[in-house]
Amino acid sequence: MVKDDKHRTRALVTAEGAEIAISAVPSVFALIGRIQEETHRFAITYQRTLRSRRMKASGLEDIPGIGEKRRQALLKKFRSVKAIHKQTQPAGAGAPGIRRAGCLSAFSPAGRRNRMRVITGTARGVPLKAPKGMDTRPTMDQVKEGIFSAIQFEIEGRTALDLFAGSGQLGIEALSRGAAHCTFVDKGKEPIAVIRENLKKTRLEDHATVAQADYSSYLKTCRTQFDLILLDPPYAEIFLETALKIISEIDILTNSGIIVCERSFEKSLPDEIPGLVRYRDYRYGKAAVTIFRRG
Repeated sequence: MVKDDKHRTRALVTAEGAEIAISAVPSVFALIGRIQEETHRFAITYQRTLRSRRMKASGLEDIPGIGEKRRQALLKKFRSVKAIHKQTQPAGAGAPGIRRAGCLSAFSPAGRRNRMRVITGTARGVPLKAPKGMDTRPTMDQVKEGIFSAIQFEIEGRTALDLFAGSGQLGIEALSRGAAHCTFVDKGKEPIAVIRENLKKTRLEDHATVAQADYSSYLKTCRTQFDLILLDPPYAEIFLETALKIISEIDILTNSGIIVCERSFEKSLPDEIPGLVRYRDYRYGKAAVTIFRRG
């Protein structure tokens, strides 16, 4: 496939090396894009299925500190490591001696709560730090994989804005996948420090600008245009709706730019926003992702 300057498929190349232009045929152009999107969505679903099967088939062989007799007793009661994680109780309540601590701590929610990493790209696998407290809510890997699978052809060489940055993981993922530059905005002093630390760990600080500011103040004074705007505010607030309204009223999204909004599935967004077109909706458990394009 041959890509244009916006990283969209422009032509198909035959085995003989001849190019078949498709960009001039809107229906074919849209079909190829849809095939690419569905292919990557299938790949992610397939990988999740494999991980789930491996978890269910686990026999606790990799957990240190459990004897064979105890291992068999646990498997007889819980069937799998996944079931053990769901049903584990403190000692003295129900099954005696089965605790979240020790060798089973790896399967507890607390053991995974702040475990973030860069999924792919130049910084693949680098662990990321999260700000302390409840003011930030790191995006789960499942949701992050889904987001960047859906927009994979909209990243390379683009300029991005991570507006409610938190740990900066969405913007850092975009940079790792080839974005030219990303601006990180957050109003908190600690999140800003964490973003700088994560950029240093991933060696992406030369491609980033970090600004400590309230999102609405930043948008109203911004004079820069972006190809990709990432919005992942606290679910319970109305920041997302307000940010979309402000963005629709100012000229900071390029003509081919997109806005990615992460929200609770229970939170609805308007189908029509002046200047924006609702392009795609995805659901990942209790989270939902909506993509807007410039109208």
